[in-house]
Amino acid sequence: MESEVTTLRNFRDNVLLESSTGQDFVEFYYKVSPPVANVIRDNNLLKAIVRVGLEPIVYVLDKSGF
Repeated sequence: MESEVTTLRNFRDNVLLESSTGQDFVEFYYKVSPPVANVIRDNNLLKAIVRVGLEPIVYVLDKSGF
């Protein structure tokens, strides 16, 4: 999933971090995501659900040039 991760990082760096609202969202995400990631890491069903959920987001970002 390297290219997908790169797409999401580019969106974070070039869009979200360019506004105070985006910065607040990223800060919130980094506070909340570690415990959520710990739950997802050991559950194959949750991993699959998250991947499927992220696919359309990554697709749109990719088509938008991120």
